[in-house]
Formats: sequence, C-alpha cells, structure tokens
Amino acid sequence: MATNNRDRIGRAFELLADGLGPFVEQHMSAAVPAGADWLAVLAARDEAKHGTARQLSRTDPQLLLRVLTEEWRVFKDHLSRVE
Repeated sequence: MATNNRDRIGRAFELLADGLGPFVEQHMSAAVPAGADWLAVLAARDEAKHGTARQLSRTDPQLLLRVLTEEWRVFKDHLSRVE
C-alpha cells in the first residue's frame, strides 16, 4: 500500500519529536530547580494560567516546539532567536 501525505507528515512529526526530545530534556532539566521535573513545572504553570489541568507528553512534537518558542531564554546560548 502506498504511503499517503498524512502518513508522511505524521512520520515527520515523530522524527522531529525523536530529535528534539533529548535536546529539550537536557536544557529544560538544567533550567528548573534541582530535583524538579520540568514537565510538571510547565503543567502547573499551564494549569494556573488556563485553570484546567492538561496531560503533557515529552514525546509530543507540539509541546516540544512550544517549549522552544515560549521558553526561548533557556535555549538562548545554544540557539539564536532566528534558529
């Protein structure tokens, strides 16, 4: 069976998450207080801001891209604003 565009794009997002995951994990873990989980900190901040709890996943490409754009200060020494 031929691969359709939906499958190709889905696979591309999976690859993106696989590549970004370790980079985001490394830098976000260093940015939160010792012993804290950056994902839990982000979830708590989202809950306070939006009033509802959301389930966040370390493998979600949307979340990883959001972290890169919203928490850009964490990555400023490794990525420029353009990157």
